[in-house]
Amino acid sequence: MHDHILSTYNASMDRLRQDVLAMASMARKNLACALRGLLERDTDLCNASIAADQDVNELEKAVDKLGMQVLVKFQPTAHDLRAVMGTIRVANNIERIADQASSIAKRARIINNLPEIPEVKLIQPVYELCARNLEASIQAFIDGDSEAAAAARKMDKNRRCGKSARSRPHRRDGDSPSGLGRNTSTSFSSLVFSNESVITRRTSARTPSSLIEQRISAL
Repeated sequence: MHDHILSTYNASMDRLRQDVLAMASMARKNLACALRGLLERDTDLCNASIAADQDVNELEKAVDKLGMQVLVKFQPTAHDLRAVMGTIRVANNIERIADQASSIAKRARIINNLPEIPEVKLIQPVYELCARNLEASIQAFIDGDSEAAAAARKMDKNRRCGKSARSRPHRRDGDSPSGLGRNTSTSFSSLVFSNESVITRRTSARTPSSLIEQRISAL
């Protein structure tokens, strides 16, 4: 690219990345609110997490639009194309994490209307583990650090292996009201963690745009 085109491209990419980081900050806050709402039986925090999900959705739309504009305007190839596509893919998965935070908050509102379930507290270590790995994944994206990204993916893999090795609890769904306590923990652990893990991949985006598909296949 010529210097003036390169500077414009870099400015567009900086804006794209900043929007994604804003999404990440919002999603982490929503997730924290959802878990606090569950653990502290605070329905207001649950409602705040649910309401804020729409802001993340709107920002994701802006990222998609800007990403397409960058692709059409600058026609990036090789590394630059992968950078654009990876950034869009990160935004997609952050939006999914925000969706899961909203789902957790909605389920937490139901649990909060039931008699207190002591087992709900067992989800806190799961959340802390997921939150740490999510933070590490986002930091790897910020730094462009492939080794840190690989370490986050390995942490996720080890967690999954450990989960598979542990025996299932003898408690049945019917042993707690609606079976919500265990199902909430399982849903949070698997779905949030899988979304965070995908952030570290960054380059395997799928998109409905035929233009993007054609450019990827040409690499």
